[in-house]
Amino acid sequence: MSKSIKLFLLFTLIAMSLSSGFAQNEVEGIAQRKSIPPPYLSIEDNWIDQHMSEMSLREKIGQLFMVAAYSNKGKRHTEQLKKQIEDYNIGGLIFFQGAPHAQAKFTNQLQSISNIPLLIAQDAEWGLSMRLDSVIGLPKQLALGAVRNNELIFDYGRIVGEQCKRIGVHINLAPVVDVNNNIENPVINDRSFGENIYNVANKSIAYMKGMQDKGIIACAKHFPGHGDTDSDSHKTLPTISHDRSRLDSIELYPFKKLIDNGIGSIMSAHLYVPNLDSNKYASSLSKKINHDLLKEELGFKGLTITDALNMKGVTKYFKSGELEVRALLADNDILLFSENVPKAIRAIENAVEGDIITEEMIEEKVRLILKVKLWVGLDKYKPIVLPNITADLNNHKTELLKKKIAEYSITLAKNDDQFLPITKLHNYSFASIAIGQENGTPFQKELENYIHLDHYSVKDKSHPDTYVYLLDQLKTKDIVFVSVHNLGRYKSNDYNLSLNTLGFLKKLQSHTRVVLVLFGSPYSLRYFHDATHAIIGYNNDYYNQITAAQAIFGGNKFLGKLPITASKHFSYASGQVHTQQKRFQFTSPESIGLKPDAFKQVDSIAYEAINEKSTPGCQVLVAHQGKVVYNKAFGHHTYEKDRAVKTTDIYDIASITKIAASTLSIMKLYDMGYIDIEDSLSKHIPETRGTNKANLQIKDILVHQAGLKPWIPFYVKAMNDSFPQFSEQQSDSFSTEVAKGFFMKSSYVDSVWQFILESDVKQNPRYLYSDIGFYFMQRIIERVSDRSLDEFVNEHYYKPLGARRLTYRPIESFSLKKIIPTENDKVFRKQLVHGSVHDPGAAMLGGVAGHAGLFANTGDLAILMQLLLNNGKYGGTKFLEDSTVQLFVNKFKKDNRRGLGFDKPDFDTENGPTSLKCSPLTFGHTGFTGTCMWADPQYDLIYVFLSNRVNPSANYNKLARTNIRTRIQDEIYKVMNTIPNKK
Repeated sequence: MSKSIKLFLLFTLIAMSLSSGFAQNEVEGIAQRKSIPPPYLSIEDNWIDQHMSEMSLREKIGQLFMVAAYSNKGKRHTEQLKKQIEDYNIGGLIFFQGAPHAQAKFTNQLQSISNIPLLIAQDAEWGLSMRLDSVIGLPKQLALGAVRNNELIFDYGRIVGEQCKRIGVHINLAPVVDVNNNIENPVINDRSFGENIYNVANKSIAYMKGMQDKGIIACAKHFPGHGDTDSDSHKTLPTISHDRSRLDSIELYPFKKLIDNGIGSIMSAHLYVPNLDSNKYASSLSKKINHDLLKEELGFKGLTITDALNMKGVTKYFKSGELEVRALLADNDILLFSENVPKAIRAIENAVEGDIITEEMIEEKVRLILKVKLWVGLDKYKPIVLPNITADLNNHKTELLKKKIAEYSITLAKNDDQFLPITKLHNYSFASIAIGQENGTPFQKELENYIHLDHYSVKDKSHPDTYVYLLDQLKTKDIVFVSVHNLGRYKSNDYNLSLNTLGFLKKLQSHTRVVLVLFGSPYSLRYFHDATHAIIGYNNDYYNQITAAQAIFGGNKFLGKLPITASKHFSYASGQVHTQQKRFQFTSPESIGLKPDAFKQVDSIAYEAINEKSTPGCQVLVAHQGKVVYNKAFGHHTYEKDRAVKTTDIYDIASITKIAASTLSIMKLYDMGYIDIEDSLSKHIPETRGTNKANLQIKDILVHQAGLKPWIPFYVKAMNDSFPQFSEQQSDSFSTEVAKGFFMKSSYVDSVWQFILESDVKQNPRYLYSDIGFYFMQRIIERVSDRSLDEFVNEHYYKPLGARRLTYRPIESFSLKKIIPTENDKVFRKQLVHGSVHDPGAAMLGGVAGHAGLFANTGDLAILMQLLLNNGKYGGTKFLEDSTVQLFVNKFKKDNRRGLGFDKPDFDTENGPTSLKCSPLTFGHTGFTGTCMWADPQYDLIYVFLSNRVNPSANYNKLARTNIRTRIQDEIYKVMNTIPNKK
């Protein structure tokens, strides 16, 4: 069996063990199993024998050294490294600061002059960004400690492994397997997975296996355990004074489990551990610890690497030369970051000559190093490919992993009254304040996807008067979201929290409900024991901020658990888990298995619509399985291009009003038992009695099969009336505003209603689309509920849903900058219609009508459609019964494509309202102004398109002629059908 096949089988077994074991997130320990040796240990090859036979003693000693390299230093540093490679045959390099392209280029340069390819190492505990600029920064291990899905940690290891491989690194000096059970620890801290031995061990194994699955040697550090120290081995020699029993049960436990699972290398720490070796020097220099304990007792047969030999934990006791000799005598294999390589090599040569170190020992270590080099592929070394290296490191897969870790780690540490996630949004006033980060934050912006609120920000160390002012502004709010940013890592500086900040928060909590969100160290919770609602975001990056904001409203889940104990109020593994998504999650195509540019054709069609002047601008939204995966704005408010469209701007949605207001209201009244779809108009509208409308049934009107006229040009009748019905001056008589500065005689509303009552009705009607029926629906809703239509739908839907941008008469709540204008009406209102409803009939009713009048953005309309896809439930609230939703959204009559109020696909014509690719279950509506919204239960898919194609004129419907809306929907279905394991 070939080596490659053996490796494939090994990694297959590893993957199988991960899928079975790591799915159980709170494992108390690791299943007992036979120890797995390091993957390279059994390798024997002529390549090794050949190099061993060709090297002199000095060259063999040189192989033991891993020298510090920097890609951002000058020519002198380069020449020094070249000399050490050429003169001493050094075995490897450890890279520190620099940039990806520069490091790769430097690596190629140095590899080209080395007789034996160099073994390259790097500290990439949280990926290459730990050392290099221009690389995506992944979360540190403490954030991973909060994640309860260890398969995600395995993926993390694979991503880091891919980064290392791409840049020519063979050993990643990670993971840190120290159990950080000392809050004062100044060096390990958030580099550890936390304080629990099982959590640390399991996650370390997952990380290690992920890296070694990609052919990168992992390195467990810092043996025998650096977690319970209050000093830094870079500056001094820390002491671990615990007895052997305690060391076995805590500090050594993760190392034992990693050894059992095939860790490739282990780093020896600079610690004084008197109960393991009473000699008062570093454990890295102790044979009792590195040979007797690690190799003999614990059975580790792999590569041991010293911690950096320039650290004060060793250099304050021994000079270079003696230090490296002692490190070899302690049975380390690789000497990392020696301060003086020539001097150290001479000292080792002298030690061999003096029989202090045997040549056999040197050869044994060199052979082990060569086995590692062979395993990582250095026997077939090829230079690193330089083009696109930075782009390759910053790929979308890495971004997606970072996002997933944020979603799995966000921890609801305190939720005293079970207020979070917030279910009811109405009747609350909200505000947010960002402490430590000014000018708005991603967290604050993301909150706006769910609620309207006022934002404030302040530096952490601002003047006390600033806090007095802020307290005065915020104490009147019902709920205040306090986000604390740029927290420090260490208790020694109180995590950068000032007394002013802590005092302000304490006072604020006495006035209002505070939701505290800490973007940084979970140890900082120790200062917030009196918080009633506390969330830990671990990192101050974009994904943690938006995930926390979404989780507060149920758009994301709360899945994390505290990996440490911050105080008696915040203990290890505490954290309330909420696994149900209650509202939209705003995310990316990759989150549902799509490519990042999956919707590029949608972009293209939208730009075509604008470039071909089918519409000045538009918004397009796609949601799948409760996730908004595409939400973009294109073009401008008008062809003058004075203002770009934003996703928060609102459009006149025209006939979508029929379902977004009237039909939903009828459904609610039906649910409440106040109406029945079999009811006739005369039952609820007495003035229809004795007319040809009396016996029309609600169900027939909703499916547009009541024989009613499609529409009536009321404005034409009014303009032709012998008595003036309009005025440019508002008065008691002319109080109905139909456009800015243009008022209708109030009494003329009665004339409108009379025209409707007197209009014709076809006998034995077939399907005929009609606005007129929804004038009747409005009147039924208002008569039965004793509320105006806008009040009813706002009370029962829009306010509790937080759909603030879904409204009639938008000019009362929004500036014109946020409202997209419609037609330049040269016939009726003789002005650009802006802030008023485009439909003349709806305008003559004062802007509130059953068939038109609503304004919205794509996001709020999508909420309504998701409510219906959820069978009447959204945000943890049940708005409609399942049976009611199914009755209305499904096809109602055999010979009519429509549902009750809802439009449906027409598969018998290519000019139907929807794509022919959608399922028969699809429901929604279109609008005259160039709008549509559709939901497809079979695909769990929502598509919303809004435009103002009627600007500047409604006469030529190029949007429909070029089939823009349906073509976009076609592309969406093409994309959906590429999702792995799609419905």
